[in-house]
Amino acid sequence: MASVFFQLYESNLLGYEEVIKKLWSIIDSGKTDDKQIIKAITLINECYKQRLELLKSEPDLIGLKQRRKEMEIFNT
Repeated sequence: MASVFFQLYESNLLGYEEVIKKLWSIIDSGKTDDKQIIKAITLINECYKQRLELLKSEPDLIGLKQRRKEMEIFNT
């Protein structure tokens, strides 16, 4: 179960990175108007906030992984 959490965790982090990269490319495009730039910056800000919340959960996931390993020792 913990490995599933780590896969989801890593997948979400990678997803945020890809969204942020795409938004920056929209901002850097010469075809983007000011209104679209403001929307993209707002979305980037939201992605950074959500990514930070996700990163804050990493110690809990590490602890869960360690407890799982400890339980495997007792079950063998």
